[in-house]
Amino acid sequence: MPTTPVRPRCWDTASSREPADSFPMELDALGHHLVQCGPRSTSWRALGHAARSLPGLLAGRVVSVGLVLAALVGLWLWAA
Repeated sequence: MPTTPVRPRCWDTASSREPADSFPMELDALGHHLVQCGPRSTSWRALGHAARSLPGLLAGRVVSVGLVLAALVGLWLWAA
């Protein structure tokens, strides 16, 4: 089976392959931003990770998921 070589990521920035200039004031603002927004993004990151892992979890338990869904539909129809 042929495999394709993995190419390293090539990041393109506004500095056009030259070292970017950074000023202490900009770095200070970035530090404040990371302190404020860092904890917020952690919960979103965890939620995204859980959402991405859900199909794999369900695929390994096809019969159990089918039984649970059938039971829920049966309860819904019985209650209606």
